[in-house]
This record gives sequence, structure tokens and C-alpha cells, in this order.
Amino acid sequence: MITILACFMITGCDKDEAMEGKVYITFINSSPDIRIAIYSTCNEKVPIYDEVLKDGEVFEYILNAGTYFVEPYSRTFLYNKTGFQILQNKTTHIQYDSSVGKVKQ
Repeated sequence: MITILACFMITGCDKDEAMEGKVYITFINSSPDIRIAIYSTCNEKVPIYDEVLKDGEVFEYILNAGTYFVEPYSRTFLYNKTGFQILQNKTTHIQYDSSVGKVKQ
């Protein structure tokens, strides 16, 4: 009995799952100087991530489960801010076609 209990205790913690998911952002007809800024809805002034994308590059980032928004910007094109949710072990896809971001889980 003690052996069985010890076995359950040892293997019970092996599968701790992270409370993370991914965001995957693509652009159709994008400008060559796109910057991606991702913000938590808890702090809309300081981005979690802010970087220039290379022309045609796909953006992929791991985030904790929660609610965020992405704000792409460029000197030559105006993009809308788009809100999205990250769910545990899921990938959220955002596709920008012109200035509008479309979210799919």
C-alpha cells in the first residue's frame, strides 16, 4: 500500500502544465516598416513586446493566459489596435488584411 501511494506521489507532479499559450500574427499586404507592440490590458502604457518585423515575417510569441491587445504601427500605414485572449495550450491567430486584425482561436 505504501509503495502504491509513493508511486502516485512521485508521478503526480510530472505533468505540471504551464498557463501559457501562443499568439501568431500575420500580415497581408503589409508595409516594410511594421512594429508590433503587445500590451496587457492591465498595463496599456508599457508594452510586453515591441519589435520591428522584417518584411513578410510572421510574428509568434508565447504569453501567459490572459487578455492582451496588439498595436501594429508603421510610418506609412495605419493599423487598428486588436484585442485578443490567450488560452492555456492554445494558439490565437491574428491576421491583418489592410488595417483590420481578425482573431481566430
